[in-house]
Amino acid sequence: MKNQDMGPETKKSDPRLRLLHRAIEGSPNAPVNYVFRGEYWLQKGSLQAAITDFETAITLATQQREDSDWGYLEQALIDRARQGLRLARTSLTQQ
Repeated sequence: MKNQDMGPETKKSDPRLRLLHRAIEGSPNAPVNYVFRGEYWLQKGSLQAAITDFETAITLATQQREDSDWGYLEQALIDRARQGLRLARTSLTQQ
């Protein structure tokens, strides 16, 4: 993702966040990285950044599931991202 899409914190703020950004830069089509970063943003209260990452994860995993013979892993990622998305949206409406 581009720097403006990384959310309110910078790459230098947290080593976990730097690793997540690096993982996404190295594998931008891997939905698991967006799920993990979305969960990070959710934990930090950066709800819009979390929503963006969860939506990206769902889009990527859905595309990959269609190309997969079984799709179990992709479906698990979709389910996890949807759960995070629900939590982020609920928290956003309660603010």
